[in-house]
Amino acid sequence: MACSAVLSRRAVLSRRARWRCGLTLAALLAGFSAQVALASIEVVGQDASVMSGLPTANFNSDILFVGNNFAGTGLARTYLKFDLPAYLPGTQIASATLSGTYRGDFNAQDGFFDWHVAVSDAWTEGSINWNNQPGFTGSPIASWDASLAIVNQIYSWDITSAVNDAYLGDGTLSLVFKGVNEGPSQDREFWWAKENTAGQAPFQIEFEIESIDVIPEPGQLVVWSVLTSLCGAMGGCWRRCGV
Repeated sequence: MACSAVLSRRAVLSRRARWRCGLTLAALLAGFSAQVALASIEVVGQDASVMSGLPTANFNSDILFVGNNFAGTGLARTYLKFDLPAYLPGTQIASATLSGTYRGDFNAQDGFFDWHVAVSDAWTEGSINWNNQPGFTGSPIASWDASLAIVNQIYSWDITSAVNDAYLGDGTLSLVFKGVNEGPSQDREFWWAKENTAGQAPFQIEFEIESIDVIPEPGQLVVWSVLTSLCGAMGGCWRRCGV
């Protein structure tokens, strides 16, 4: 075989080898950087309202309410509890959106409302009342303007940080919905509870779980070492062959 033909064949083979080596390394690197993503929806597990004017009464029905004085019943707050999926090591909540369906209001007065994280998850929808409610802590995690409300409209809020804290913690998230300025006004807003039979969507959280540290398996590390050594050796061969 002529020398030029041999060199030509070597050049083709070396290009193929380099291409295969590069492709294999690219695939391996892609495996190192891949992320696990899981989307899920968690419907509220427990929901109930409490009122200061009836401090020992429990309100666990198909309607939830928040706001100020309504027919002498005082302030009203709504509590929600969600049980999140079990924590997977090396993952976190990438995004989380709370949503609920607005039922209507008592009158034309419309105020502002805040979502807070409850201090404790030790409550049940069948026994919570104004006197034994856990209360809330910290700054609001989301807010809502009742003046923009439309009956049976679904509203949503980004609560990623709060959901991630609960996911990394005890796996349970309790929220409190209340008026920003709780006082003597007649503003009272109603929301659909999970017990409603009107077919309206209850409160729920839609979230996505993602991996944060993708650590290669021991086998991948061995393959990586072999491939890098092999490609290094091939590179030396390519240089010696002049291709």
